[in-house]
Amino acid sequence: MAECRRILLWVLTCLGLVLAEEDRSPAVMARITTKGLEYGLQKGVALLQQELSQTRLPDVTGKVKIIRGLEVQYKFHRLSIHDFQLPKARITPLQRVGLLVSIFDAFAELRGLWRVDSFLARASGHLSVEIEGISVFVRPRLGVDSSGKLTAAISYCITQVSEIRMKISSRQSSLSVFLKDVTEDVKRALEEQVCEVVTKVVELKVHPHLQSLPVRAMIDKAIGVDFSLVGPPLTTLNSLDIGLKGEFFSSSGPAAAPASPPRLCFPAEQSRMVYLATSSHFLSQAAEVFYQAGRPKFEITSDMIPGDAPVQLNTASFQSFIPQLQKLYPDAPMKLWITPSSAPLVTVDGGSLRAAAALDIQALAILPDAQEAPLFLLQASSSVAVRLAVESGRLVPRVELGR
Repeated sequence: MAECRRILLWVLTCLGLVLAEEDRSPAVMARITTKGLEYGLQKGVALLQQELSQTRLPDVTGKVKIIRGLEVQYKFHRLSIHDFQLPKARITPLQRVGLLVSIFDAFAELRGLWRVDSFLARASGHLSVEIEGISVFVRPRLGVDSSGKLTAAISYCITQVSEIRMKISSRQSSLSVFLKDVTEDVKRALEEQVCEVVTKVVELKVHPHLQSLPVRAMIDKAIGVDFSLVGPPLTTLNSLDIGLKGEFFSSSGPAAAPASPPRLCFPAEQSRMVYLATSSHFLSQAAEVFYQAGRPKFEITSDMIPGDAPVQLNTASFQSFIPQLQKLYPDAPMKLWITPSSAPLVTVDGGSLRAAAALDIQALAILPDAQEAPLFLLQASSSVAVRLAVESGRLVPRVELGR
């Protein structure tokens, strides 16, 4: 009996996980390709280079024994980075692991002051340090918070320096040898400072910027769409995929979705920076929310009809169809209210967006006192197909009307 309970508990737990995973299924997916990641890397490296060029290193102090056991204290202070160049950088998606940012062949120049003290003498002066072959390896960590906003932090950062040359203003050759022996301390300080600046840039600039991006957008006063993340971004071998909730809502709350979002797929090509994927589920849910909110509702009035049109929107033009109209309301202008009688059915087929709707067409006569008199109600069905194309960098819709 106990064994059966354990099996039942395991089954219910697995079922709960499956249902939870389904609830988190995105209705919209954004894929950032390697080309898009490289563009973002360029912006990030430029920001990092700017921050590094304005950075000051902490003081470097220590003791060292020189000739005949003589111990001296040294101090490098007011160390500022005069120049920092990051000429080569690469970003690599690691499947289901994250992103790896690699910076190679960077170089920097430091300027500052030095001082040595011993019981025999004191000396000080200016110094300049040229550092070459700097490599930085960073693993950014992208996540999502409880509100569905993107977060950014640093998983780890490693800086390596291959060559360092120090020049000091001193006439004593022994001091020159001494200072070259302690360049390892300056090297270590720089390696630590670079990673501190990387963390600072991500935590104080990148992360707040991501948090400032809205995840809900209002289409009008009553209808909006929720684009919060359903989970952390996922990396593939050549892209970063971001799943978005993609749920429309009205002032009365979100509409019930017709079905769970299907699995979204992307084309094999990677020529663009960003790809967006959605399905008829996202569009049908939008149609449901608009319908429940009383939209769309179209009004066609007589002044919207061109004067040379063969049929005008008045009772005289309609007397051949309904003779009583002209008798009841002679030459009265008319208007039409067109509303869907149910939520439009939206599908995606062969690269085209198709919408079919059942419509109620209410005809009204405008009386001399501006009162409206109902004339007749027609029920009709209509469909429209929209194919999107890109021309000269602009999104151009092509519309085909059905019957």
